[in-house]
Amino acid sequence: MTSVTMTTSIPGTPSHPTTTTGPVLRPESAPVPTRPSPHSETGGWLRERLLLPLAIEHAKSKRLWILATLALALAALNVANGTGRYLSYTESFQAQGITWQVVWGQGGLLWSVFFLPMLITFRAAGLTRMEHEHDNWRRMATYGAATTTYTGKLALVALFALYCQTAFLLLVLAASTALGFHLTFTDLATMITWVLLGTLGAVTIATAQLLIGIYVPSLATTVLTGLGASFLSLAITLVVPPLTSIYPYSQATLGMQARTLSTPSPAGLAWFLIWNGILIAATVLLSRRGLRRKQY
Repeated sequence: MTSVTMTTSIPGTPSHPTTTTGPVLRPESAPVPTRPSPHSETGGWLRERLLLPLAIEHAKSKRLWILATLALALAALNVANGTGRYLSYTESFQAQGITWQVVWGQGGLLWSVFFLPMLITFRAAGLTRMEHEHDNWRRMATYGAATTTYTGKLALVALFALYCQTAFLLLVLAASTALGFHLTFTDLATMITWVLLGTLGAVTIATAQLLIGIYVPSLATTVLTGLGASFLSLAITLVVPPLTSIYPYSQATLGMQARTLSTPSPAGLAWFLIWNGILIAATVLLSRRGLRRKQY
């Protein structure tokens, strides 16, 4: 406790010192403002920049179950094709010791070359077309929300690609079990690796389709462009296989090893990861540039 002397003065009267006793708040005892932790800042950024736009784009999507059902049906059709191929030449494949690879290769080739890119084309075209209505892209670009919206759409298409690949993987596992194949841990690890690499290739296709959808307002033109690129991927795979390593719409096939059915070499894997990273980064930058230009 510290004694403090205070002087009060009333005009026309002498001053009288007044002594009060009480605690004195020193500067060092003042409350210190706390800074938010890095974890809270990271969580806030993640929620604002990714999770919230993703939730908004999901809410804006209509009749998504139709496309999800179509994806499941097409994956089942391709796996059934691989299963039928194995049943037609069972003795030959058994003599060579080939089991689930037949189902994967025969089912995954057409799936990754054409059907998966087609599904991604439909999903990306629908997400971009809705923003061309009533000039929404330009309106969002004016107040700086276009790039955040694009991030939500890209995340949504990437999750859709992962859903398609997961459905294909589970169907291959179900068919392999039904055929009596003994799957080792190495087999499962190989399948999962190929699915993840194929999903990365599918994201490359998704960024290309979103880029087309941003610049092309017509839904029909966007879809036809994606289908044409998928047909070209099929032609390149059959006629000029070496070009599949650089063609964007062939990256899902390359990642799933649908043609080679072999573990990629370290150099091949490094090239695949680097090239897909370059393609994704380039298309994302071009998309963001196009969205920024829409405000002018």
